[in-house]
Amino acid sequence: MSEAGNVLRANLLASARDSLFTRELPIVLAATRDAQGRVQRLRTSMGGVHLEYTRKP
Repeated sequence: MSEAGNVLRANLLASARDSLFTRELPIVLAATRDAQGRVQRLRTSMGGVHLEYTRKP
């Protein structure tokens, strides 16, 4: 993850199949999958800021 030109690294842990978190940073990631089970969208929440990333077709 890059923030203001700095690279932040953290180990991702799974709390469920489509929910990830870290112990190092206050961030939560949630995946949305398509019918074939591929991750199509990844939503993040960190410090009250919410971002969404969508897979390009």
